Amino acid sequence: MIEAYERARTEGMPLVLGTAVQQAATFGAAASRGVPQVIRLAGPASGALVLAATSGTGGRSKFVPWSDEVLDYQATATALRMGTGPDTRYGLALSPISAYGFSVVNLTRRLGGSLRAFAATDHVAITRALLDGRIDTLDTIPGVWRYLATTATGEPALSAALRRLTVRGVGGEVVPHALLDRYEAMGAPLHNGYGLTEAGPNVSISCGDGYGRRTVGTPLSGTDVRVREDGGVLVRGPGVAGAVFTRGQGAAPDPAVGADGWLDTGDIGALDAGGRLTIVGRASGLFAGHGRKVHATVIEETVRDLVSEETDVVALQLDPNGTGTPRVVIALVGDAGAERPVEPDSRQRGLPVEFRVRDVVHVCRSDTARTASGKLDRNHLAALVTRALQVREEEACERVS
Repeated sequence: MIEAYERARTEGMPLVLGTAVQQAATFGAAASRGVPQVIRLAGPASGALVLAATSGTGGRSKFVPWSDEVLDYQATATALRMGTGPDTRYGLALSPISAYGFSVVNLTRRLGGSLRAFAATDHVAITRALLDGRIDTLDTIPGVWRYLATTATGEPALSAALRRLTVRGVGGEVVPHALLDRYEAMGAPLHNGYGLTEAGPNVSISCGDGYGRRTVGTPLSGTDVRVREDGGVLVRGPGVAGAVFTRGQGAAPDPAVGADGWLDTGDIGALDAGGRLTIVGRASGLFAGHGRKVHATVIEETVRDLVSEETDVVALQLDPNGTGTPRVVIALVGDAGAERPVEPDSRQRGLPVEFRVRDVVHVCRSDTARTASGKLDRNHLAALVTRALQVREEEACERVS
């Protein structure tokens, strides 16, 4: 990664971030021979030093051009919020080809500091680095923080090492409230953040003066956030590229960015009195019924602490029999043989009746599919759960007959 990054800066060619599948879909099969890739384009995005893939949650991944100015702003504003400097020893247990992971790489290459990278699955190496005091910060996914918290329960030295970190960055996926609460109780609060590729990527970080336990903090200096009456989150600032890169067309204006420079993120959220942002989820995750709306994450939180920490909880609104009356179903995605009966508890009674969980379906993780960026493919999961419900109801009819 570092070699490709420096080559891009020296030769003025864009460094392409993203998986091999994402690269091949936009730039052809040749682009996937090495990840990350520095590609000489016939019509490159003007001024782009990096082309970063979006997550693809809204469909096919796009590539967003980041200029030298955008990357300078991101590094400076992020370091200012985190309170890090040229002597900081950064730890990264994230893919450096992701927008989040690359933002840490970019910060160290521009502002100084050392970088120690780990595979997110190498818990032993991460734990050893913490115990030996070889890193001052750690950015990683919720699963790693969950493992470290569980291990620290019986190891006071590891608990102390976690508290010594100046930054405990968490992201890459939804962070359960229970995990944030757990670290708060430990005296080592996690610094949750919010960002998206189209905004450079960091928008806000719950760190320093902007910290709020169940929030993603206040916007970085120079970035503005506002929330519409319908909960839609808008972002404006130096990190908003305003363009997307598509195959054969180069850079084109991003339709999600208005003439006034505000980016419609497609997320639903809220701002508190202190300007701290809370993200509820994607607008596509809103469930509708009888003129009311509830976000899937609200329903998921009523079930999440009833299952093991290794199980993914996904709320779906499905109509498996095509009756025109969709119902809420919880999919529990985990390892084969680890399932156990789950009965949604009394918190369900606080939801409107049309949003209460009607079915719980266990799905083996190995049966699920991933998007090009490695995230759970919810469309594929919905198809799996729909078929499971149809089979379940067919079997019930056979037993009755």
